[in-house]
This record gives sequence, C-alpha cells and structure tokens, in this order.
Amino acid sequence: IDRVSAGGGSGERMLVFKEGANAKLREEKESIELWNERLPGYAPRIYSFEEGPEHGAILFEHIHGRTIEDCLLSAEGAELHDAQQALFAALRDIWQKTLAPGPRAPRFVAQLRKRLGEVYRVHPEYRNDGAQLGPLRVEWFDELVDRAERPDAPTAPFGVLIHAERN
Repeated sequence: IDRVSAGGGSGERMLVFKEGANAKLREEKESIELWNERLPGYAPRIYSFEEGPEHGAILFEHIHGRTIEDCLLSAEGAELHDAQQALFAALRDIWQKTLAPGPRAPRFVAQLRKRLGEVYRVHPEYRNDGAQLGPLRVEWFDELVDRAERPDAPTAPFGVLIHAERN
C-alpha cells in the first residue's frame, strides 16, 4: 500500500496504490463498487484495476480528512462535536439506505476467520493456549472464534451494509 500523487499544481490529487493477490484485490474492488453503487460518496473512486497471473494492482482515490478515531482521541470542543454529528448523520444515512428486513445469519465470524492469518501476523499474542486464572479457564482465541461460529448461533432480524457486507 502506498500513496501517490497525480497531476500537478492545483489539480494534484492523492491516490492509493495497492498490489497483492488477485482474489483479495478483486474482493476489495467489488466492495468499493458496491458502496459506490448503493451509497455514492462514502467510498473512494477506483481509477485502475489490473490483474496478472497471480497478483494484481488497484489504484483508487485517497479520501482526505481525519479518521473518526483520530477525532475521538484528539479533537476537542466544536471540532469533536462536528465530527460526532457527521458520523451520526452518515450512520443514519447508511442504515436507512441499506436496511434489509428479514432474518439474517451474521457473517462476521466467517469474515474474521478469513482474515485470521493476517490478524495473527499483526497480533501474534492472540495465538495462545488460553490461560488459567485461579479456577477459571480463559479460552484461547481460536476456541472463542469456534464457539461464535457454531451452527446454532442466533440470527439477526435484519441486515445493514457494513464494510461491504450485509451483517
């Protein structure tokens, strides 16, 4: 992942360049396209997408601004209030435009499992054998994921679009 500049002078814009496995980049491209189709303005514009034999590349718009995390941790007063109001308005808009009634099986555990290798690469401390606190056994992370994925897990009464998935 890298940021690149395109154009020059006042027409300069920042772009994000990513390269990686075709399947992963294709999934990201489809996710961005879904958001742009359903909720224009919430996802970046894709400028280029190329697939090679095994790896590909995607070039998309860098959306300038502060993250909500940054605002929550460092903004104060009116700036924090404005950031919160913008977040609440966006969440209401997303909710209203993507709400789909009817039972849904949550897919967040499958999404987590698909990314678990990368999670362990970034947070190797999550891969452990659990712990014992007096008489209480604390399950290891894989066991917790397995329990959350059980077939009798409850369904949700509706679905909304989050991170390109309806959960």
